[in-house]
Amino acid sequence: MKCTACGTRQAEMFLHPPMKVLEGLKDDEVQSLCATCYFVKAKDESRIVITRLHAGRPAEDPDERFGELFKAARILLREKIADEDKIIPTLRLAHQRGWHAPLIHHNAVRVINVVDGALILERFPVTFSSSRSPLPPYALYSINGSVFPYKRLAKADEISRVYQKVLENEGLEWGENGTRITYEFQGWYLWLSVERGSFIAGTSHGPWPPPHIVGSVAHAAIQEFSNYLVIRRRGGQKNADNLVPAMVAYLLRNSLSVDTEVGGRKEIHRLLNRHVLCDVPWKLLPEDGYANTSEVVQLWNNAKWIQNMAERIRDPGPHEIK
Repeated sequence: MKCTACGTRQAEMFLHPPMKVLEGLKDDEVQSLCATCYFVKAKDESRIVITRLHAGRPAEDPDERFGELFKAARILLREKIADEDKIIPTLRLAHQRGWHAPLIHHNAVRVINVVDGALILERFPVTFSSSRSPLPPYALYSINGSVFPYKRLAKADEISRVYQKVLENEGLEWGENGTRITYEFQGWYLWLSVERGSFIAGTSHGPWPPPHIVGSVAHAAIQEFSNYLVIRRRGGQKNADNLVPAMVAYLLRNSLSVDTEVGGRKEIHRLLNRHVLCDVPWKLLPEDGYANTSEVVQLWNNAKWIQNMAERIRDPGPHEIK
């Protein structure tokens, strides 16, 4: 596959704009970009869609199958990235890439860097997408947003930027001629609906509400439900040397059934020692069973913490698109 921006050939491409891909629009409306060009062009997007040449069944050897996961983990350690909202989505994506899925969608994330060809992602609590009529001419009648639980309240200007990106991707204008914004708390996330400012006989006309208005209204709604949308109110940030290996262990433990090739702690410790902890050798783990050294206890306690975080974030992605 060839990048439409720089012309380089890669086995994996990032499709832009992602919403047009998810709406199933024609290929000529979508660009295929390498990781570097995607970062330059679309780093404000709140979702990504990746396509790759299908490589058949995943490799049986776990050292090979999880190679992208191990590479991303080493990069995070080297860059000293300790924020769980960067570590968790970055390693989730790298883990999914090792399974050779031909098309992947990752929601509520944005690209913040590319290091040695690997995307560094950040989970972001706000997404917006266009909503169209199911019948021709498939008219755009609203732009809908979702605000997910996060470590802090999303700011008004952050919400504005995500909403504005959708307007720009759709080639839409905005103005000050009125606003219709509704919201509803859906049990674990906040749903927002933005419509055009004036209404005649049940249809909307005129420009769309401006980003700063949408950001202000959404921010006020978020504060109303802050008890449900802030998931970490105390406790300091964990160390990258602890959190990165724990996230890898969590993903490996849940990749295959217990008693298979990476089902037990012994094999997970071996893989971590060989491919991840080689960059932090003072944290090497015993490979002779279930020895409860301080390093082992800390690793699996942190893996449990990650599991609790994952359970509070209902739709972490990435997901294979069939």
